[in-house]
Amino acid sequence: MQIIFKVWHCLWTVLGCTLNTWLIYVAVSKSPKVIRAYATLIISFGITDFVECAFDWFVQI
Repeated sequence: MQIIFKVWHCLWTVLGCTLNTWLIYVAVSKSPKVIRAYATLIISFGITDFVECAFDWFVQI
């Protein structure tokens, strides 16, 4: 049961890091100039969530 939990946890962590990296990329490169202030908030959220996912993965290992 413990190995299933570790695999499940690692899969969600990798998915979270991947999607947050994608979110940061999209917010930086594809956001129009009109919503640049809002894009800054999205980038900040993406970085914070990515760091949280990475720390969660390091704690799990």
